[in-house]
Amino acid sequence: MKNSVLIFLFFILKISLAANPTSYSISSKLDAVESIYTQPLVKLIQAWPPVGLNQLEKENDPVKIICFGTPQNDLYIGAEQLMIIDADMSEVEKILDDFSHYKDLFDGLINVEVKNPDKNRFNVILEQEVPIPFVSNEKNEMVYLVDKSQSNRKIYRYQLKSSNHLKYNDGAIVIESLSKGKTLYVEFDFWDAEWGIAKSFAPERIWKDSLEGLYQSDMAVKLRAENKGWDYKRIKEMSKDLAKSPDLLPKIKNKKEFYFLKSK
Repeated sequence: MKNSVLIFLFFILKISLAANPTSYSISSKLDAVESIYTQPLVKLIQAWPPVGLNQLEKENDPVKIICFGTPQNDLYIGAEQLMIIDADMSEVEKILDDFSHYKDLFDGLINVEVKNPDKNRFNVILEQEVPIPFVSNEKNEMVYLVDKSQSNRKIYRYQLKSSNHLKYNDGAIVIESLSKGKTLYVEFDFWDAEWGIAKSFAPERIWKDSLEGLYQSDMAVKLRAENKGWDYKRIKEMSKDLAKSPDLLPKIKNKKEFYFLKSK
């Protein structure tokens, strides 16, 4: 009788664990806006590493960038960014997990709020300054899903839930320990917006401004991880200066199609 009770309790526990997993899969469907890049990005994560990684590693720039074009939509921004950070993965992880200091690192970010934590899933509300007269600040709510099923790799996947300007926004960051004191950082971002008055600018201008924003935020993470004694103001100002240095126009003119877009 005692054994029967134990077997029954074990069976109930097994059902309970199956119904309530400890975490969500990185490929889980999110309560967010689906775009043409949502599932291709999931496929890329599942097939990690991406095929273009070796090509990016050969470039000399501290932030290596590939631009992705979207058929029949010149203003759909898409980019892959790669960095080698001279710091332990745990240091990079701490920076990415510290949402309270994002506004101290990333230019134009006014406010960040994390809400609705659910295991390894949560929402992030961000307010970004828009430096265009008579245009309201960018206010977005993103759904984040974080996976650390492998101790030497952590994946951050994020997707737009709501916005006053963006129509779609999909992205992912993967950090991976290469060796002690060296971390691989790879980021993918895809977004389209109601561009409004910005449509009067040439598409190259919108792309350049967007890539400079990505470059600045990436460099801020790198500088913060590699220079523990530096304050946030120094890191933000230096990363802003560095973002103006690279020649981004050749990358914009040589956009590629995203790896998994054809298989959608």
